[in-house]
Amino acid sequence: MQTKLAEKLMAKLPTGVVCFQFKKANGDIRYAAGTHNPSMMPADKRPKDLTKTHETKTNISYFDFVKQDWRSLKKDNIMRIATTITE
Repeated sequence: MQTKLAEKLMAKLPTGVVCFQFKKANGDIRYAAGTHNPSMMPADKRPKDLTKTHETKTNISYFDFVKQDWRSLKKDNIMRIATTITE
C-alpha cells in the first residue's frame, strides 16, 4: 500500500501543490502541502538541477508550501493523499 502511495505522491508533486498526510519519525501525524513544481516555489528555493528526482530508496523530498522550505518524509510513513492544487 505505501509503495503505491509513494508512487502516486511522486507522480502528483510535479503537477502542483499536493495535500497529504504522513506519520513523522516521532509518531506525530503531520498534514503537509508540498510540490516539486519550480514555478510554485520562491526563486531562491528552486532546485539548481531540475533533473533531480527528489527521491531515494526510502525517502521523498518535497518543497513545503506552508513552511516555504524543503522537507522529507519516509515513503513507508505516507498515510493519505488528499488533493492537488494546480497553477
